[in-house]
Amino acid sequence: MIKKTNDEESVTLNFRVTDEFRWMYKVYAAENSVMMNWVLQRSFEVYKNLVDLGMLNREAERRLLRDRFKTPQQDARED
Repeated sequence: MIKKTNDEESVTLNFRVTDEFRWMYKVYAAENSVMMNWVLQRSFEVYKNLVDLGMLNREAERRLLRDRFKTPQQDARED
């Protein structure tokens, strides 16, 4: 069951990223004097709007993301 929260209430969002991405993300937020959660929320809004407007092809985007963010296990299976 999904717990509903107020729009103002924060909840934890956990996922794994590469060290390189984490570093670039943190540096970008710091250099622009914004919080990391703000960058994530705005990035998602822009991405969703581009997809909704048809400016990004969902299947091509899935292939791109799948190839860009393969796990070491996925790479090993393909060899």
